[in-house]
Amino acid sequence: MDIQNVQNLLKNSNNRLNIIHDDNIIGNLNETQICDLIVNYLDDDEKMAILHNVSFFEKHNLQISHIKKIVLSISDLNRDFLLYDTTLFAHDLHLKKSDIAEFIQSLDDNKSKFLLFELYNFSNFNLFDLIKNMDDSSKTNLLLQSTSIEKFDKINILISFSNIEALIDFFNNNHDFFVENNIFLYEVVSNLGEAYQQEFVSLIDTINLTPNEKKEIFVILKDTVKQTIDTNALPEEYKTALTLPTSTFILELLEKSYKTSELINKIDIDFNRNLEDYRGLDNLIILEPEKYNDEERAKSIELCGICPNLKVVNFIKDLTPVSTAEEYVKAEGWINEVLNLLKPEYSNAQKIAIIDSVIGEFISYSPDFDTEVFNHQDCRSIWKIICSCYGVCNGIAAVEKYLFDRIGIESKIVCSKNHAFLKLINIELSFSNGEIKKGNTIIDPTWNLAAHRFHGKPNLFCIDYETARLRDIDPDGTDSLCHQNGLALYDINLSLDDLSLRKLFQSVHLVDENGVFPLYHLATKSKQIHSKFSNDSLHDVCQQFILLSNYYPQFATCPDSSMRILEHVLLNSENLKFKKCIINRVYNKKDKNKTPVLYVYIDFDDFGKRFFYADYASEKSQFIQLGQDDFTSRFECYEEDLKKTNGLRPWEISETDKTKTDLSKGSGKVVVAGGEER
Repeated sequence: MDIQNVQNLLKNSNNRLNIIHDDNIIGNLNETQICDLIVNYLDDDEKMAILHNVSFFEKHNLQISHIKKIVLSISDLNRDFLLYDTTLFAHDLHLKKSDIAEFIQSLDDNKSKFLLFELYNFSNFNLFDLIKNMDDSSKTNLLLQSTSIEKFDKINILISFSNIEALIDFFNNNHDFFVENNIFLYEVVSNLGEAYQQEFVSLIDTINLTPNEKKEIFVILKDTVKQTIDTNALPEEYKTALTLPTSTFILELLEKSYKTSELINKIDIDFNRNLEDYRGLDNLIILEPEKYNDEERAKSIELCGICPNLKVVNFIKDLTPVSTAEEYVKAEGWINEVLNLLKPEYSNAQKIAIIDSVIGEFISYSPDFDTEVFNHQDCRSIWKIICSCYGVCNGIAAVEKYLFDRIGIESKIVCSKNHAFLKLINIELSFSNGEIKKGNTIIDPTWNLAAHRFHGKPNLFCIDYETARLRDIDPDGTDSLCHQNGLALYDINLSLDDLSLRKLFQSVHLVDENGVFPLYHLATKSKQIHSKFSNDSLHDVCQQFILLSNYYPQFATCPDSSMRILEHVLLNSENLKFKKCIINRVYNKKDKNKTPVLYVYIDFDDFGKRFFYADYASEKSQFIQLGQDDFTSRFECYEEDLKKTNGLRPWEISETDKTKTDLSKGSGKVVVAGGEER
């Protein structure tokens, strides 16, 4: 049937839906003709019924453009009602957010626009296009009532107010909104056009601003606006603010596994001017100490006393982790203590040995890594890591590189797929055969942490690429690929042999006169205990725990490194008879912060299941034994850990498993066997 006949049928029918669904009637029509029939001859109810029949669109090859035409042909009231069916629009019809936004924008009722905006959660969408036609009252309601709009979009709404008076009224009447959303008025003003900025400044005395807030606004004004201001009547502090140059800064952070970027204003600090000029402008100050020389660093610490709420950043592969001024000052104090250990007569290799060792003794791998409470940001901030003593691989590498930079040792952070370490450049090394060689080599401060914590031999200290890659491969042949990056490491040509390494560490008194690392004595004592209690595994284990506590009283505060020493040394003996041994972390159910607690679960052949947790409440850490009921009532596994085992806790899994290790997410092996024990 041709289009003319179908149109005549629809005009005279009381059951138009049956006609549209009858293939004998519309089977010869193309998709555009079918769409036009729906738009021009069906009422709203019939159109909405068609929209809910997704198979109809698939059958007749109707596209998104046809769906949009049908939806926009529905009356405003019914279109408003229809849009509340989020399943239909977001799922069944496979519409993009931009399409849905177009429908919402087409509505007359601003209140409905706001409610639908919330319903579809347009937090990552171009909000300005959605609300640009709203009046100021509707925009105010949107700002005050919405819980899903991001900060950047809220600023965009504020700058879209119809005039400056409306913006000022909003600020004066809703000051709490700015505090709760961490929005500063200067951030809004900086995004205004030149004419609006000039008008804003002319009305600045009508705004409920503190002197510091006024200074912030004068600082961020466009240069062309600053030049138009009559400074004769301005207080000196505002005149000074007008002279401070600014620039934009991209702050890139990690939120869980997602990177977020924020473009912010900052003052370009001149350490040669009076630092008092910056007082009260903390929000606009970002320190970048990795770029500073010694004099600038000293001035930056002085500035922290004047502006205690400024930000301090470092740079890690397109990230800018943030520290506080207090953390920066405290961490720099520790760094200076470390650098004071380096005698002028020491070679660079000796300085590297000391720095790598001190970092290992002081910093531990973040024990809550890969849990629901893990902070992806703090563990990568140089000065936060030093203050908390916890970090992850790229953060720990950044700490060590920062110390190397301070003393003129060139290094570069190298990343593999799941790990980060350092490449030392143009380093001169002395070998036991008397040779002195200069070149590039690898050092992995993260995988050396556990060895240094317990004064053992670091296994990834000045090695070549081949040796580093061999360390990636477990005894079962599994390759973690942690050091795989041939493009960055093609020119590695130096690797210290065992005797040369021991001589280097002996020269800075990190081993005894025979080249023996102190860990050897712990390992020897451990073997003696294993031998003494070869027929009593439970007593053996308990004595190993006491040995650890006596050797390192604060072992509970560095759970990851302690896991390694337990797994690779103290509980690594054929004399121990058990079906299963798990060394991991849990948290106390009463602890809202879910602080990691080191625990050991062992299913003994003779003594059954036993649970031990590391108690660090006292000055001296100790393992406390609990029965299963007491342990499980007090402690719980992290959600992220349970996901890896299909919701089963280690003691609920029947398979035999002596150890559980992922060295790509930890502080490395502690080796004291096969000739390396001394």
